[in-house]
Amino acid sequence: MGLFNRKSKNQVNEAVNTGMKESQTLVLKDNSFVSVSALYPNELDVLNNSAVWSAVRYISTGISTLPLHTFKKSGKIRDIDTTHPVSKVLSTPNPYMTKSVFMEVMTLNLELFGVSYAEISWTENTMKKYPKMLLPISPRDIQVNALEGDLNYLYIPTGQYIAKENLLIILGSSLNGFLPLNPIKYMNSSLELAKAGEKLQQRYFEKGTMMGGVITVPKDFGLEEKQRIKTSFDGAFSGVHNSYGTVVLNDGVKYEPIKFSAEDNQLLESRNFTIQDVARRFGVSPYSLGDLSHATFSNVEQQALNDLKHTFLPRIVKFEEAMNQKLFTLKDRDTFYVKFSMEGMLRGDTATRYNAYNIALQTGFLTRNEARAFEDLNPIEGADTLFVPLNMVSMDTAKNYVPQGYIPVGEAVKVQHETDTIEEAVEVVEEEIQVLDEAFYLNERAKITASSKAQIERLLRKMLKQEIELLKTEIETLPQVGKEGFKDNYFKGVKAISLEYTDAFNAIFNDIATRLNPIIAKELNKTDLTSAADIETFVNNYTSTFIHRHSGKIVGDIYKAVERSTEDTLTADIEEITDNWKINLPAETREEESVRATNALTKTLFVAYGVTKMKSVAMGDACPICKKLDGKIVSVEGSFIDRDSNFEDEEGNVVRYRKSYSHPPFHKGCQCQIAPEA
Repeated sequence: MGLFNRKSKNQVNEAVNTGMKESQTLVLKDNSFVSVSALYPNELDVLNNSAVWSAVRYISTGISTLPLHTFKKSGKIRDIDTTHPVSKVLSTPNPYMTKSVFMEVMTLNLELFGVSYAEISWTENTMKKYPKMLLPISPRDIQVNALEGDLNYLYIPTGQYIAKENLLIILGSSLNGFLPLNPIKYMNSSLELAKAGEKLQQRYFEKGTMMGGVITVPKDFGLEEKQRIKTSFDGAFSGVHNSYGTVVLNDGVKYEPIKFSAEDNQLLESRNFTIQDVARRFGVSPYSLGDLSHATFSNVEQQALNDLKHTFLPRIVKFEEAMNQKLFTLKDRDTFYVKFSMEGMLRGDTATRYNAYNIALQTGFLTRNEARAFEDLNPIEGADTLFVPLNMVSMDTAKNYVPQGYIPVGEAVKVQHETDTIEEAVEVVEEEIQVLDEAFYLNERAKITASSKAQIERLLRKMLKQEIELLKTEIETLPQVGKEGFKDNYFKGVKAISLEYTDAFNAIFNDIATRLNPIIAKELNKTDLTSAADIETFVNNYTSTFIHRHSGKIVGDIYKAVERSTEDTLTADIEEITDNWKINLPAETREEESVRATNALTKTLFVAYGVTKMKSVAMGDACPICKKLDGKIVSVEGSFIDRDSNFEDEEGNVVRYRKSYSHPPFHKGCQCQIAPEA
C-alpha cells in the first residue's frame, strides 16, 4: 500500500478525484468506476494526420528496435544475464508477439493515450514468483476505480479486476501520478486546425484553380438571362476535370476571374506549421517528420542527438523503471535490473564505428573480442586481452619502474649535447624544441598556401577569359570612340567582371583564414579561437584590394599598348599581351597571391591573439634578399622592408623598393613566412 498507508481512504479518494478533474479526464462520484476509455474518443482518428502518424511511428519504432538486456550486479561487476526469467519474458513477451512488436505496441499506446498497460502472468511456483508472459492491453479496455483508498483496474471485456501487481503500467505525463494527461486531447486545437486546412485544400482542388469570378452582362439582361448564363458557365467550367477549358462569350458578356493562389490561402504554410506544431508536442525534431525546410548537413546529426536525449531517453527511463519495479521481486531488485542499450541509436557509419573501436582498444577500454561482439562477429583466440599504450602506466607503477640500462634524464641530455651542466643542456633542448615547433607550424601554414593555389588559378583563368573577350569587343570600337573612350569603356567592363568574381575570391581567402585560425591558436597556446567576425572585415578588404590589384594590372597593360602602338601595330601588340597573359599571368598571380594572402591573414590573427612582435622566416632555397631578412624582428605594426630601401639580388644588382613591406612575399617567387616572436 506504500503511498496510501500515509493517507486516509477519504484523502486518497479525494486526491484521485481532484487529479481527474484537473486533468479533465474522469469524474469520480461516490467511489464509482472511472472509465479511462471515456477520455479517448478520437485517438486513432488522429493517425489520419500524416505528421502525427510519422511522430508516433518514429518514436515507437525507435524504442522497439533498441536492445533490452537484463543485468546482474555482483559488487562492481555488471554482466548480462540471459538465464533470468525476466530476460526470457522480455525477449519473448507472449506467444503472439516478438520483443520489438510488444515494445512498439506499448510505445504506441503511451504516445496516443498517455498510458500503456500490459498484464503480467506469473509462474505457478509460489516459492519463486517470476513473470512468464506479458500481454498488452489497450487503455480503452481499462477502467480505473478508487475504492477504499486504493486504485483498482477493471478489464472491461471480462468485467474482472486486474490486481495492480499484475499490471505493468507505463505512465506518461500526469498531474497526480495516477492518471495520464491525454496527449491527443491537448493537441485537439492544433489537429482541428490541420483538419480544417486539409478540407480547405480539398475544396480548393475540387473547384480547380479558378476560385470564383464576376460575369458582367449588358444592362438590359433580365434576372432569368443572368441566372441562365451563370448556370451554364458553372456547369461547363467548374471543377478539376473542366479546368483550363476555352471560354467563348457573346452578347457583350465579360468574365473577370478572382484569382487566389495556394500561397494566398497559405495552404503550404499551414501544412508546414502543422508539422512543426506536432513535432513540438511530441518533442521530436521537424526533420524526423519529413520537414527538411530548416535541415542542413551540419545540423541533422545534432537534431538526431537532440531527439535521443530529449525524446527517447525520458520514455526509455519510464519503461526501465516500471519494468524493474514490477517484474522483479523485492529480493531480486538488489541484484538484477533491465536496461536498454542506446548504442543502437549511436551506431553511425562504418568509419565512425571503427574509429571509436580503435580508440577503445588503444586505451584499454575494450578487448578485441568485445569490439567484435558489437559487430556481431564471433570471438577469436587470443583477443580477450586489454592493451594500453606503453607511455601510459599507473602512478604506483611509474614510481617504482626503472627500465634496464636506465640513465637519469639530466645526465643523458648533458652527455648528448656536450654541456658542462644540466641547466645548459636544458636550455639547448628547449631551443631545439622551439625550433621544431616553429618548423611544424610553418609547414602547416605552407600546406594551406599550397592548397589555395589551384583555386586561385582556376578563378583567375575564368576571369581572364572574360576580360580578353571584352577586349576583343571594345577594340573594334576604337575608331569610333577614340583612345580615351576605349580606355574608359574597357576600364568599366573590367571592373564589372571583377565584381562578378569578388564573392568567389572572398570565399577562398575566408577559407584560408578559417584553416589558419586553429593552427595559430595552438601555436600560441590559446584555448579559445578568435571569432570569424574578428577577421571578416579584413578578409573583405583584402579581397577588394586583390581585385583592384588584378584589374589595375590588366587595364594598365592595355593602356600602355594603346598609347605606344600605331594603328598598324595595335592589333599585334594587344595579341602579344593577351598571349602573355594566358601563359604567365594566372600561374604568376597564384604563386604571389597565395603567399601574400596566407601571410596577411596570419599577421591579422597574430594581432587578434595579442602578438606584439613577429619575425621573417626564409623558406626553401631563399635568395640573398630573403636570407638577409631571415630572423628580422619587427612589431606587428612595423615593416620588414622600408620604403626606398636598397637590396642586392643574386646577380649583385641593386633592387630598390618603392614601397614598404610588412610581410612576405618580398619579390616574385618569394615563399617566405612570418612567425610570432615572444
